[in-house]
Amino acid sequence: MVMKANMKDILHLQEKKPERDDDEIVASINEIRSLLDERATMEDLRAQNDEQTLINEALCSENCLARFVWKSGELKKSNVPWEI
Repeated sequence: MVMKANMKDILHLQEKKPERDDDEIVASINEIRSLLDERATMEDLRAQNDEQTLINEALCSENCLARFVWKSGELKKSNVPWEI
């Protein structure tokens, strides 16, 4: 079913349309462009992801080593056994 707008509906919509002059539109577009220029590039995101991956791997290996060293599970005066 195809619905067609009548002239009254179109005029009503035209009255509700925000009025902007060309200068406002250009200013808005320029503002959007400046915001887009500030965004991170895919290269930046990939580099950050690679760095985070290295950090996660290092933390995981440290955690595994700590579990291996601390076999007893007991504490010495609120510290793990290898701390002074």
